Amino acid sequence: KETISQIEAIETCLRQRTGIVKAATNYGKTRMAIGFLKLISYDVSDYSKNRPTAIFVSNTVIYNQLLNEFKKYCNEDDIGEVRSGKVDPRLITVVMMQTCYKWMKHPKIKKFLQSLFGYVSDELHHFSSSSYHKVLSLCNNAVYRIGMSGTPLYKDRLSDLKIIELTGEIIYEVSNKTLIEEGVSAKPQIIIRRVPGTYEYPDRLKKNRESLWGRYFYAVSNFIVDNGNLN
Repeated sequence: KETISQIEAIETCLRQRTGIVKAATNYGKTRMAIGFLKLISYDVSDYSKNRPTAIFVSNTVIYNQLLNEFKKYCNEDDIGEVRSGKVDPRLITVVMMQTCYKWMKHPKIKKFLQSLFGYVSDELHHFSSSSYHKVLSLCNNAVYRIGMSGTPLYKDRLSDLKIIELTGEIIYEVSNKTLIEEGVSAKPQIIIRRVPGTYEYPDRLKKNRESLWGRYFYAVSNFIVDNGNLN
């Protein structure tokens, strides 16, 4: 059963047609995407008018999870795949972005992308890369263009503009506070304890701002992982 915020997000996406759903961890983006794509794909008054849609992913683990969830909550015969070794688009297709980019000039892939009535981009923050941008730009007939991510924007202005070009601005946002209030997430309890020891950076890491990453890795290694007093 969808949560209140998932229903609100779906309603917003249907109304706005383009935009970004910014959602905290544990929100249930998969269930929201399933509900949304089912609503825009199926024409319950005339199944001959069903409209092809897709969800784009860039990670194999997430791809397999999504594929299993879509087959669980939709008619399995309606779920297609585009991945390495398999190009079988159907009413709702789970798409591995890397495969789509590799073969995007192939007539079958190009026809598939241009046939989409709508799409969802999972983990949208990865899609500002030129390769992913080129793929989604071929979906030029898509009426619905939705992106999902916990951190969709604010990398740099150019990357943000490339994402906004594909999907639009943030149209719905779900915070950890909302998920806690809905009973979806547990309220965290943070306990801070002072650990005895000396925590100083070597001089080579104190000199300039460029040493920031060096200080970070030094801190993780020496102050946490290899800290005998802590562990």
